[in-house]
Amino acid sequence: SHARARDDARRVARAPPHDARELLLVQAVFRHGDRTPIAGLGAGLEDLEETWRRLLPSAADEERLRRLARVRSEMEATCVPRGAGGWEGRLTTRGATQMRAFGREIIREWLIAQEFLSNDFARAVAKGEVKVRSTAASRCVASAANALAGGWPDAWENGGGGSPLIIEVREKERETMFPKPGSACDRLSEVFRGAMASNDEKFTHDETLARLRESIETAREKKAGLLEVWDPLQCRINHDLPLPRGVTKDQVRSLLTMMEDRHFATFTSPLANGIMGTQLLREICEEMGEHGGKVKLSLYAGHDSTIMALFSALGTLGSTLTTWPPTGSSLIFETWRMKDGSVGVRAVYNGEPMALTPKSRERDGLTSYADFKAYVKTRVPEDYVAACKL
Repeated sequence: SHARARDDARRVARAPPHDARELLLVQAVFRHGDRTPIAGLGAGLEDLEETWRRLLPSAADEERLRRLARVRSEMEATCVPRGAGGWEGRLTTRGATQMRAFGREIIREWLIAQEFLSNDFARAVAKGEVKVRSTAASRCVASAANALAGGWPDAWENGGGGSPLIIEVREKERETMFPKPGSACDRLSEVFRGAMASNDEKFTHDETLARLRESIETAREKKAGLLEVWDPLQCRINHDLPLPRGVTKDQVRSLLTMMEDRHFATFTSPLANGIMGTQLLREICEEMGEHGGKVKLSLYAGHDSTIMALFSALGTLGSTLTTWPPTGSSLIFETWRMKDGSVGVRAVYNGEPMALTPKSRERDGLTSYADFKAYVKTRVPEDYVAACKL
C-alpha cells in the first residue's frame, strides 16, 4: 500500500470534449485498493496478524464476488494470496469499499447513466461490452471484481444473475502490466537490481527504525530493507491501526519519501527509457483502434508500477506525474467520435485531463487518434527483445 487515497477522490473528467459527438471506448487502468502488508513485522513485534485477518472480506463476500467475476480455473492457483499466513498482500474491506466507489463512479454514474453501457450486468457480459484484465496478484483480481460490484450493485447483491465475467490473467512472462514482464528484459532487470539497494542504509541513521529493522530481520530470519520496514507501517496508517511502540507518523512519512524517491529514480532511469511500460502502451493504443466493436469498457487492474510505467512510456513521468500514485488511482483513456467524423482520444488521471502528446489540445488534452498512434510508434521499440539487451 501507499499514502492513503482520499475517499472522495474523483476519477472522471468533469466534462467531455466540447466538440465530441459520441463516446466509443473507455479504458481504465487503475491501482488496487488498500491492502494488508506484503509481509508482517514478524513474531513478537506487535505483528497484528489477527487484526489484519479481521480486516479481510468475509468468505461469503468473496464467494459472491466470484459469482460476478472470476479468473479462469487454470489460473486460480496463480492468483492465491502470497505469504505463509495467507493474509499478506490482500485487499482489505477498506480497499474493497474504495474499489466499489471507483466502479460506482465510472460505470454506474457515468457510463450507465449516459446509456453507454447496459444497466443489466448479465446483458452487458452477454453482449461483450466489458473486458477485464488483472495481474495475478489476488488484491488486483479482487479490486477488479469489486469495481464491477460497484458498477452493477444489483448483480453483486443477487449473485451475478448469469454467467460470471471472466477476468483475464496472463502468465508472468506475458504480463505487460508489470514494469518488467517476466523479468526477461536485461536492461530493466539491471534497473530494478540497483533500485532495491538504494536508500536501504540511509533510513537506518534513525536509531528507532534501525532497531526495528534488526528486530524484523531476527524475527523473520532474513534481511530487511527499506521496503520491508516501511510497508507494514504504512499499511497500519492507511487502516488507522496503532504503530509499534516508539515509531511515529513522521518517521513513516520520511520512509514514504525515500520510497517515492526510489520509485521515481527507478522509473526515470536512462536504462529504462524507451522500454518501461511500452508494451502495455502499445496494447492500449491498438485496442483504441478497434473502437466500434463489442467492447465498450476495458478495465486493467494493476499496481502503482503499472501507472508509473505508462507515464514513463509516454515520456511524462516527473512532469505530468510528480507524486507516487495512491491506492485506487486511475488513468482513464477515452476514445471519441468527433463532430467532424474524426476519432479523438483523451487521457484523464485521477479526474484531471492530461496531454498525451506534444500536439494535445491544451484546453482539455484531446488528441487525434492518428497523432497519438504516430506518437506511440516513436515511443515503442520495434524490436523489444533487442532493445532489452545491455
